[in-house]
Order: sequence, then structure tokens, then C-alpha cells
Amino acid sequence: MIFWTRGDTGQLTTNFSKPEFTCQCGKCENQQVDADLVMKLEILRNSFPDGIRITSGYRCPEHQAALLGSGNYQTVQYSQHVLGKAADCKPVKEGVIKEFETEAAKLFEAIGVASTWLHLDLRTGKERRWYYK
Repeated sequence: MIFWTRGDTGQLTTNFSKPEFTCQCGKCENQQVDADLVMKLEILRNSFPDGIRITSGYRCPEHQAALLGSGNYQTVQYSQHVLGKAADCKPVKEGVIKEFETEAAKLFEAIGVASTWLHLDLRTGKERRWYYK
């Protein structure tokens, strides 16, 4: 696990920085992400020359609870995001989500599929695939 505090602008890998994975609540200080998640995303990123955008990385418990209560997100109470073991991401280049899903499936067993982005997490043991409306 990699830990940092809000405002740290350091790099996690060649292509990903800490701010990309920082909780979007804007309040919590302590941040975290699993090193295995970041390394798998770096491998996936290398398959997409235009890049990958992280749309949601770590979520503090309060932010996750707010999302759960908002009704605006298809989210669950016990999210892998809270553990630093999930990221929602999308390819920068539009129109390649199927290719993105195919490449992600080589690295991840747990994949949530939306029309323009994927939820990827580190759960293993069985393939999990679900689809967002």
C-alpha cells in the first residue's frame, strides 16, 4: 500500500501521479492506493498511447457514504475504492472502450463496464463483470 497526504503532487509511476488517485471529497487528509493496482494500471496504460484518465481513485469512508446517499451514483456501501484497491478510469481517446475492456481483462478479474469508462479492482478468485446503466 502507498500512503500520502492531500496536496502531495508526487508521481506513483511514470504515467500516474498521486493527485489522480486522491479522494475527490476535498476534505480528508490521508490518502492510499494499493501498489499492485497502480502497477496494473501502468501496464494497461502502456497499451493506450493517448493515455488513461483516472476519474475516481481512493475514496475516504465519508465520501463513499455521501455517494451512497446521493442517489446519483451506482455505488455500494463496501467499496474497493475505500480500501485503495479500485479505480474508475477511461481511455483518453474516445471510441475505444471495447478495446480498453479487452486489455483490462488481461490484468483484472473484477471489471464494471459503463459506456465510456471502467471500474477496475483487485478482487480475485473469480471473474466478476457487471454493467452500469
